[in-house]
This record gives sequence, C-alpha cells and structure tokens, in this order.
Amino acid sequence: MLGREYNPPLFPGWRSPETEQNRNDCGENLDTANAGQRLKVMVDDILNSIPGVTVIISTLAKSRDHQSCASNISQQFRDLVNSYGDKRVGLADFDAVMTSDMLVSDGIHPNVSCNPF
Repeated sequence: MLGREYNPPLFPGWRSPETEQNRNDCGENLDTANAGQRLKVMVDDILNSIPGVTVIISTLAKSRDHQSCASNISQQFRDLVNSYGDKRVGLADFDAVMTSDMLVSDGIHPNVSCNPF
C-alpha cells in the first residue's frame, strides 16, 4: 500500500491523505486476503485523527490478468465501507461500472474514455 499526504498552499493546516492499494498487490500476491483489514487500520487512524473528515474508498478497477483477485479486494472494500454504518465513509465503485474494454493494452490502466480530461 502506498500513501502520501498533500498540503495545499492555499489551505494551511488542511490535509488530504491519499492512498492507493492497487492491482500490483494482486500481481505480486501481497497479502490480498487481508487487504480490507489493512485498509481499515488506516481508515480508522484517519477517522480518529481528523475531526469531521470524510473518507472515500474506491474499489479496484478491472484487471484483465488478475480480475478474480481485484474482485475479491473490491468486495473486501465494499464490506469495509458497510461496516462503518453512519460514519462518513463512502464508496466509489469502479469495479461495478468499468468494463475490460476500458483498459489500455496492459490490461490494468484505464484508457482515455475513462478520463476525458
């Protein structure tokens, strides 16, 4: 899992934790069975450290070579979001809306139709 913190210059003291748990975990078989639990530790830390914060978790995008693993991790993330109940934790479900034809030739990264900007 990768992580970084961004501090925009116009809003001193404001921070936006940005992390990515990605299909590389599937390709390298990096503790994929516990992906949801690993993310939960970080989300709990964010919720406990930043009053009023909203956390958005996204599922993994489609993957031609590792779709079974990506689907499994995505389900763990859905279950994690549901476990927070009325806390400010939301889901962006890329897995539900993407199709494999939205990927470039590497079978992992989205093509321009997914991001027209």
